[in-house]
Amino acid sequence: LVVLYALGLGFGGTLAEPALLAFSSAVEALPSGAMHRNALCAVTAAGVGLGLAVGLTKVLLGWPLIVLLLPLYVLGLAVSAFTRELPVGIAWDTAGVTTGEVTTPLILALGLGIAHAVHATEGFGLLALAS
Repeated sequence: LVVLYALGLGFGGTLAEPALLAFSSAVEALPSGAMHRNALCAVTAAGVGLGLAVGLTKVLLGWPLIVLLLPLYVLGLAVSAFTRELPVGIAWDTAGVTTGEVTTPLILALGLGIAHAVHATEGFGLLALAS
């Protein structure tokens, strides 16, 4: 149940992120019409929610962070190497704007609270997996 809560918290918190709203407007204004603002916000929010749910599962089950984070970064770099420059720039910049003044405190508070409640050794990595 708490993993579903994390999914919703990540999704909702990201939709309220001012940096994402500003960035998505800039992307929509590109001459190529790269992506519609609402679509970019929804996809980004879904990714943050999913990443937060995976990160919370990591805390609950005591998985090492490197086992989750390293394959995801390798995949991201591999896809970046074979994709046009514009989508790659948008993707990496979108990941950066998800760590703003709304999402970060929510994720850190959730991680600290859950790690404390289940007596986990650490709650490290939630923000990295969510962004």
